[in-house]
Amino acid sequence: AVRKAELTEDWVTANTDYKSVDEYKASVKKNLEEQAAEAADSTLRDNAWSEVLSASEVKKYPEEDVNTAIDEYKASYETYIEEIGIEMSDFLDAQGMTQDDFDEQCKETAQARVEQNMIVQEIMNKEGLSIDDDADKINSVLYSEYGLNSEDEIKDAYYLSDQEIAEEKALICVKEFIVANATVEEKTGSEGDLIANEDAYDLDGGDEDREYEILDDDRDEIPDEA
Repeated sequence: AVRKAELTEDWVTANTDYKSVDEYKASVKKNLEEQAAEAADSTLRDNAWSEVLSASEVKKYPEEDVNTAIDEYKASYETYIEEIGIEMSDFLDAQGMTQDDFDEQCKETAQARVEQNMIVQEIMNKEGLSIDDDADKINSVLYSEYGLNSEDEIKDAYYLSDQEIAEEKALICVKEFIVANATVEEKTGSEGDLIANEDAYDLDGGDEDREYEILDDDRDEIPDEA
């Protein structure tokens, strides 16, 4: 039979930086509570952003931005494929994709990125937001979402450019604004549920949701931090 390990003062002092079992347990409890709070905050931000995204409309995609996003998306894949030492054709075969499939995926991903950036920038312009307003909070959320400790680590691990990092920060800035100005109404879910579904987000705190409509390409760009 396997003997159940016991948490003792000797084990705690020998294997951790804590001086007692109680101190160690308190630290574990605190960490778990912080992780749960971070997960809940992340879900709230994402849900609120989804509501705004679905209520917003982009009527025209700037072709140059889409083409740039396509090139960057393909370049990130090419870098990854080069690092693992295979040919693009072998990679596509392993993914069950043709070159046409990959090109279409790149286009759809690029359009989604450009759409998101246009809506983010429209909100930032209209609400007078800046990623410099609360840089420490934005950086903290960024590092938490990627599970890393610096921008350089994120760029290296996920093949992101300085511009893409700036876009990520702008999105976080807007999500934080939305949550701070939203009324969240729990529509479903029991008392024991961690997160109730179908939450309603009212940006104005009134009867109507705020919608953002991007009619054309006349807008400021998210600045590159480099």
